[in-house]
Amino acid sequence: MGREADVRPSQAIPASPPETPAGPVILVVDDDAANVHLAVRVLRRAGYREVHGLTDARRAADLAEALVPDLVLVDLRMPHLDGLTVIAQLRPLLPPAAGIILVTGELDEQARQAARLAGASDIVSKPFDFDQLLECVARQLGRPHGAA
Repeated sequence: MGREADVRPSQAIPASPPETPAGPVILVVDDDAANVHLAVRVLRRAGYREVHGLTDARRAADLAEALVPDLVLVDLRMPHLDGLTVIAQLRPLLPPAAGIILVTGELDEQARQAARLAGASDIVSKPFDFDQLLECVARQLGRPHGAA
């Protein structure tokens, strides 16, 4: 009579090889589709593969819950919900190490303080310089610029 193999769970052969991480997940929230497209394109060309864009700030929390992004870029001035409100909604949904970059044309100290209080970890001014954006993204993800 045949004998069944004694395979313990710790010895079981996996059905498929473990997946390699695709890299950080980045979410871009801006009501201007052209700005979203530009930011997504710049980030993807820099080697970040999993970059998602959204033009309706009201959907940001739901998408963030589904994606669990490592980094979120949020415009300040948007209809329906402004960037500070979006940041305040996202911060408790994200892992503690996740970064949130506020993208704004307003660089006064009051706007900076409000962004920090809402939970932003950094601020990039509009119109953004590509290198400045990529340096900020790399800093927030804890990796050297150019090491996507």
